[in-house]
Amino acid sequence: MKNLKHLALTIFAAAVPNLALAGGHSDFGGQGTSVITGSNVMEGSTGFLLSQTSEDVWIWDNAPEAYPAASTASCTQYIAFATVK
Repeated sequence: MKNLKHLALTIFAAAVPNLALAGGHSDFGGQGTSVITGSNVMEGSTGFLLSQTSEDVWIWDNAPEAYPAASTASCTQYIAFATVK
């Protein structure tokens, strides 16, 4: 059951950056993707802390001035989940 919770948290957290950043690039258009390269779930007394690293790429349709047509980034995110009792 514990592994199922961790799997569900990882799947949910993989979608969060896409949802959170979806509107941030709308003026310039483009497409991008990220590949999760590592994840770690730490369990505490009141919940879980999920740490994920990813390699991201973004290709602009209409790049902002002084920006390259494509960019890459290494990202780390931390997401806290409370345990529901």
